[in-house]
Amino acid sequence: ISSFNMSTCFSQDNISSGLAHWLPDRGVALPRDTVGETLRRHAQNIGDRPALFHLADPASDALTTITYRELLTLAENCARALAARFPPGERVALWSQNTVESVILQYACALAGTILTPFNTAWTDHEVEHALVLTRPAVIFAGLDHAGRDLAGRLSSAQGCTVLPLSEIARMARETSSQPLPQVAQDDPF
Repeated sequence: ISSFNMSTCFSQDNISSGLAHWLPDRGVALPRDTVGETLRRHAQNIGDRPALFHLADPASDALTTITYRELLTLAENCARALAARFPPGERVALWSQNTVESVILQYACALAGTILTPFNTAWTDHEVEHALVLTRPAVIFAGLDHAGRDLAGRLSSAQGCTVLPLSEIARMARETSSQPLPQVAQDDPF
């Protein structure tokens, strides 16, 4: 991690142009791996380490873990299910609070080459309709909002879009398949 250099951010060129601009630090090499490649590398190198900590039961404070190896298996299974239904580049919307299933779906989209399209759970119905028009997802996985209310029932206007409960991700992640996964390049949309 490089240190902040105030003179780089507020250079004379930037100040005289009237622009607020932070010049890039070209001395730091950016990773070239895709999200899927990074998960695979972690599963291979540190596979038994925890990747996720989560509450197995919301009524309890007991944390459960999912290792990198387990997360890769779940994400690849889910990615194969997505790849069987949607070609690379297709949008897959996620409208839910953060859950284990939402994390699995995010990695699955990266592995399947689909474009993850997250929707904010605080949006009004009008805002969701607007997002649907702009993004045109092939499917929306809907879960619960921050107050625990089911969001799928609010999607009456999802024209031409399949709406599935987020719980479907858990089923997809458990089922194995021989569906091949596409090659996903670093510059592919995600």
